[in-house]
Amino acid sequence: MAVHDALIGTYTRRGAEGIYNARFDSDSGHLEMTGVAARVPNPSYLACSDHTIYAVIEEEQGFVAAFARVDSELRELNRKPTQGAHPCHVSVVGDRVAAANYSSGSIALFSRLDDGSLGELCSVEQHAGRGPDSRRQAGPHAHM
Repeated sequence: MAVHDALIGTYTRRGAEGIYNARFDSDSGHLEMTGVAARVPNPSYLACSDHTIYAVIEEEQGFVAAFARVDSELRELNRKPTQGAHPCHVSVVGDRVAAANYSSGSIALFSRLDDGSLGELCSVEQHAGRGPDSRRQAGPHAHM
């Protein structure tokens, strides 16, 4: 039996509480939710590096948050504004953390401190352009 621990981010607008602990049995395909790891609004996307978990907070005023894993809970180290709206992706590359702001079409890049917390905002790259469907694509939508 191959059982793996997992974390699941959610949208909290309809009763979910944030980031959940789960146990996944890859042999049977069974997924069991085992409790709330952190209560944070709309942590729709997660990334892991070492013992630190990063989550976007997908709101009009977007944030990315850093968490330390302490047993079955996540302890928030800090959070930083992404300088954009509705971040939908977070990625860790070396000593940097990047977040994509879907609605505002920008990418924010942060330094990462030794304890895993987010450091200074290094840059914000604003994308430009539009697509053929003017209702949905009037501006850029940064994502993964």
